[in-house]
Amino acid sequence: MGDASFLTVMANGYYDFDTESEIIPYLMAGAGVADVNVSWATDNATSFVWQFGAGVGFKVDNNITLDLGYRYIRTAGLECPNQPTIDVSWHSQQIMAGVRYQF
Repeated sequence: MGDASFLTVMANGYYDFDTESEIIPYLMAGAGVADVNVSWATDNATSFVWQFGAGVGFKVDNNITLDLGYRYIRTAGLECPNQPTIDVSWHSQQIMAGVRYQF
């Protein structure tokens, strides 16, 4: 049917649990805007987008933490470009790995 791409701009908040150990679990949540571009439409659509997630950090030293997390992201109120009577539901589940450096 075609391709779709999503560009999101979001504000996120994180809460790290103080475990007094080298393992630091966290929760996160965020909200923002998604710009949606689909190959079969001439116009882009804009939608509210929100996310939540959880993960765990493994402190390697004072400045470096390895991170493993999960994120669920979803649009709300998205209409199909060029077809405003068709509502679109989109969500994504992601598992991420990363490295955090603390200054």
